[in-house]
Amino acid sequence: LAQKEGMRFEETLTGFKWICNKKFDLQQEGYKVLLAFEESIGFCCGDLVNDKDGVCAAAVFAEMANQLYAQNLTVSSHMTTLYNTYGHFISRQGYVVVPDPSLTVTIF
Repeated sequence: LAQKEGMRFEETLTGFKWICNKKFDLQQEGYKVLLAFEESIGFCCGDLVNDKDGVCAAAVFAEMANQLYAQNLTVSSHMTTLYNTYGHFISRQGYVVVPDPSLTVTIF
C-alpha cells in the first residue's frame, strides 16, 4: 500500500521503544510520519504522542468515519474499496525461543 501510494514503509522490532525510535530517526531525516503501528493493534498517529495512544487513534478513526459519512459512505464500504484496490493482507505471529541470552544480544 505504501509503495503504491508513493510513501515509505519501515519495519522494526515489535514494541513502541523500537517503533518510536525509528519514527524519531525518520523525522530527523525530514520525513513526516503519519502512522506507526504494531501487530498487537497499537497505533501512534501523527506527532502529538510518541507512544501507543488509543485515545488519539480513536479520534482519528472517528474523524475518518465522519468524513466518510459526509460522502454518504460507511467504514465498511470504505474497507471494501481498500480491499478491492490493494488486496487483502493476512499476518501471522510467531516466536523464536533462544535459550542462550548471549545469542539474543548477538541477534538483536
